[in-house]
Amino acid sequence: MANVAVIAVGNEVVRGDVIDTNGAQVARWALAAGLEPGPRWVVPDDEARIAEAVARAASEADVVVVVGGLGPTPDDVTRDGVARAAGRPLVRHAEAEARLRALYSHRGLPLSAGVLRQADLPEGASPLPNDVGTAPGFWLEERGVLIVVLPGPPRELIPMGNHVMALWRARFPEAAAPPTRRLFVAGYGESVIAERVAATLGAGSPSASGVR
Repeated sequence: MANVAVIAVGNEVVRGDVIDTNGAQVARWALAAGLEPGPRWVVPDDEARIAEAVARAASEADVVVVVGGLGPTPDDVTRDGVARAAGRPLVRHAEAEARLRALYSHRGLPLSAGVLRQADLPEGASPLPNDVGTAPGFWLEERGVLIVVLPGPPRELIPMGNHVMALWRARFPEAAAPPTRRLFVAGYGESVIAERVAATLGAGSPSASGVR
């Protein structure tokens, strides 16, 4: 089963000022798409550290999801780190730029160089629509590993789930979410339940998880 590693980017996440709920969200997407949630990393807004984390995750997973650091400010260097890890230059993506220009024109807002930088993607990357915010997500394939990069604010990330899972299902058509059954038990300790489940399933049967 293909597995999915997650890299959360942000000084605020490293310091604990913001709790990473996005990793859990991506794990739920992975399970729904029939993929296996894998390791997670948290790294600061540092191009070299992001590139290092992407390279390491790509050596351990089939899919790498990088979350955060796609905004217009100088400390938003995730796209730079991903490009560095893939050995590709950043190039201005015409479709992404056109969307930004149309959005800012519609809102009557000034269009700065920082805003347009959000349209700079690693060469060969394809944008993922962000219908809530300004920064597009994007994806690329590098040496057989699918790298998906998403904005950090949950209000932007969560609506992109359909795009992400459609991408995964196209890339891994054989994947299927395993059947699950949830049982609620009261009055017994988890060790007793675990022993009874093991005895009921028998050797060689699928194991139960999440007993608590």
